[in-house]
Amino acid sequence: MKILFLQPRYLEGCHPQSLLALGADAAACVSAYRAADANNMTGMSVASTVQTDARYDAAILIGCIEQMDKKAALALIARLRDAQAKNLLVGAPLGSGLTGQRSLWTEQDFLALGMQVYQRLDCAAATMILCCYNLHDYKQVPDWLNSKYWAHPERWEI
Repeated sequence: MKILFLQPRYLEGCHPQSLLALGADAAACVSAYRAADANNMTGMSVASTVQTDARYDAAILIGCIEQMDKKAALALIARLRDAQAKNLLVGAPLGSGLTGQRSLWTEQDFLALGMQVYQRLDCAAATMILCCYNLHDYKQVPDWLNSKYWAHPERWEI
């Protein structure tokens, strides 16, 4: 499934200096980003294979995880999320509907990984979901976490 209408907004928001693009549709997204703003591409390195010890500012997986074994795909997403990428965008068709699809995905699979739904795309063959993970805003700050509830060491008796 080609995502020709995918706008490079996700990359515009994170301005990566190093990028991992897995899948043909991820490569199309990077090409769209290059065409939209060539100035942001200066100095940016783009990889198409995962290096085990590399760190990336952003990783895009579109058009590849549905072709993988689900257990291996979940391990790849978790490794990228936890250790290798600050920003992660993953796209997959929901349910079945594509020929050659090895694994079936639901929205709950991505939510269980701590990801947020970025966009839903309705295509002729299936509904595509794009989910993102950003290391800096993956969790909202709870109401109780403010200075009103902090300890005041100056009030302690010693």
